[in-house]
Amino acid sequence: MLQATADGATQWYPRGEDVSLTDELLMVLIDRLGALYAVESSQPLQPGGKRQRPPPAFPRPVRELDRARGRAEQQYLEELDDDVQAAQQRWATQREEVSA
Repeated sequence: MLQATADGATQWYPRGEDVSLTDELLMVLIDRLGALYAVESSQPLQPGGKRQRPPPAFPRPVRELDRARGRAEQQYLEELDDDVQAAQQRWATQREEVSA
């Protein structure tokens, strides 16, 4: 499955039905081994040398739980924005009452 990223590029994600628990655990293992390799290959660190960064995480399928969390986060941010706008309006009316 390909999904568009914010910059318009596409990134591959496995479909949820194609990933079993064993596959999920293998993805975690691959990520951990990549991080371990980055740490080990940076030892000993030479003066002025840079540490290696671990490789990017193996792509995970986008699951319905991830979508639900995204919707909940978006709803929370919209409610927070509404609260801020209401507070700004109250503050503006209070300033008008004080200055009048």
